[in-house]
Amino acid sequence: MRNFILIAIIVFLSNSAFVLAQKTAAVSDVKSDSSAETQAVRKWLASRAIPLKSVQAETGFSDLKPLKSVFKDVRIVALGESSHGQREFFQFKHRMLEFLVTQMGFKAFSLEASYPACMNINEYVVYGRGDSHKVLASQGFAVFDTQEFFDLIVWMRKYNSKLPEAKRIRFLGFDMQGQYQYAMDAVSAYLKKVSPDQLTEAEAAFVPLKAEGGKGMPISTQTADEQAKSVARLEKLHSFLAANRGKFVRQTSQWDFDVVLLHARVLVQGANYAVASSVGVRKFNADKDKKNKTVYSFVGDAIALRDVYMAENVATELKMLGPNARMVISGHNGHIGLAPWGDGLPGFEIFKIQAMGNHLRKKFGDEYYALGFDFYSGSFQANERNEKGKFEMREFQTPPASEGTAAWYLKTAVEGKGFQNYVINLRDAPKTGLVTEWLSRPLGMTVLGGGFSKDRTREEAQAHIPLKDYYDGLLFVGETTRARPNADGKGK
Repeated sequence: MRNFILIAIIVFLSNSAFVLAQKTAAVSDVKSDSSAETQAVRKWLASRAIPLKSVQAETGFSDLKPLKSVFKDVRIVALGESSHGQREFFQFKHRMLEFLVTQMGFKAFSLEASYPACMNINEYVVYGRGDSHKVLASQGFAVFDTQEFFDLIVWMRKYNSKLPEAKRIRFLGFDMQGQYQYAMDAVSAYLKKVSPDQLTEAEAAFVPLKAEGGKGMPISTQTADEQAKSVARLEKLHSFLAANRGKFVRQTSQWDFDVVLLHARVLVQGANYAVASSVGVRKFNADKDKKNKTVYSFVGDAIALRDVYMAENVATELKMLGPNARMVISGHNGHIGLAPWGDGLPGFEIFKIQAMGNHLRKKFGDEYYALGFDFYSGSFQANERNEKGKFEMREFQTPPASEGTAAWYLKTAVEGKGFQNYVINLRDAPKTGLVTEWLSRPLGMTVLGGGFSKDRTREEAQAHIPLKDYYDGLLFVGETTRARPNADGKGK
């Protein structure tokens, strides 16, 4: 499903980077607890905090009312996460979806998961088709096969069951990694209806992306010339569909055509990503000393391409939803942020990866709102290799955030105030003064992702970033627990 070779390279590169992050944390983060800046920051955070009475859905909206003005002119609310495995973060996303749908007219929820695979979930929430547990598992990522996301899709189905089809909300995915068979099947089924004479050529174009027998996709081991031809055949298929838009819409529907056109586009994206990854892997393997930054930049190019495509897919989905539509997207802090996430990790600056959120900000301006998530202490779940070398989901405990980190400021600012979970709108920050200086200074922010190891510490998993450059707002949760894997699902 994922390009595990490329991930292994990133893990290799991260070892030295996280050690450097540890060494620089004390220098860049820590300010005296009694300093004028610390006191000013705490006062501002406490005065501007939007306290949450609960992170759980179906608990009312009285405490969320201030967010109506925050999101008044926003079309895309991007909800981040420090890791892909914290219950309270996932629960809050459910609550935010409920609020934004029922109180502000948002039309869809799109997840950092395969667009083709998430269409099974969409069929369930819109039409009630399929088994709820099975469709959730079919998106392919164990980190999202949890009770929290199960509750979210069941709520979406319940909400939709009372509405005519035109007013129902949708569940989508914006990622383009893997699960390509779903897209191939969807395109083939559509062509059978509208242009069966194109089916043989289309299925021939699919072959380089077919991963069979546990092996990787053939396109990854093709020569450069063969790869170019493989991509060209998929681009031709996509162009054929696009050129016949009017005709095919009349034969089916606007939505059905748009869904299949994006399936075809994701296949092109997947092919290009596989090609870029294979180039990076070959160059990395050829660098015996692993010190050539030019080689590493090729790896970064492949990773950056994914964020380009995810941004493209979000924009396409928003257009599919109709004029002036609004949507919620859910992804890691690194993807939804507004600046290059490689710059936040010492040693990763060479990648200069423009995050998905950066691309969306350029396209939508302030209609895109990035809400980063952070926490003070608790637990989370993540994939770790077991003794046999296979990934399995495990629970990890994290100690309290270190003094001087973003989470430390967010925690200490509201001690004794009667709440510990809250949202802060950074767009309201002062333009000058101590608070602005604090927001402009690199602060440690936890970056855990979907994989972790018992040998790593929280300090080793921190990006050092200026908050004002990365996020429009923050959700802070004082204590987190691991997401709850579904008993019969991939995350068990």
